[in-house]
Amino acid sequence: MSSKKRAVLVCLGALAGLFLLFIFRGYLIDWFKKSWQNAIDWNINPFIFVGLLFATLYHYYKGWFEIAKGVVTRDKETLYHGIALNRFVWAIPYLYVLIFGRGYPWWVPAGIIAWMVIGLVIFIKNYRKQDYIKKMTESPVGKLVSRFTKSKTEDVTK
Repeated sequence: MSSKKRAVLVCLGALAGLFLLFIFRGYLIDWFKKSWQNAIDWNINPFIFVGLLFATLYHYYKGWFEIAKGVVTRDKETLYHGIALNRFVWAIPYLYVLIFGRGYPWWVPAGIIAWMVIGLVIFIKNYRKQDYIKKMTESPVGKLVSRFTKSKTEDVTK
């Protein structure tokens, strides 16, 4: 697909998204207000939850970077450290809800735990596939990581 066609499709998709957002804005505002009130009723401070999401963002992507670096350099220690960091940091905001929340329905912790387990299973399943690793190493990010890590290892050996 040419870049002009791709640009037109992206613009049309953005316009369609804005149109749908405009149509459903009342529904979205009501959903947001209801979710906010539920969080307060369940003893969860929404500012802390969102703050935890933003506070863990750097470490979440640092974990992905370490995973890619471990795959590219075939360093299992870096790879396992990246996986552990990524998965732990990913779970922190939701663990806040499970630990400090009170009075929520049974399906809230069941949903959070199921989401964590399913996310971990999908991650492990995809990580073991060779084409997944190939995509990680041959993607622009993988090539960038490879360039950085090769230059560092070459400088050390000289």
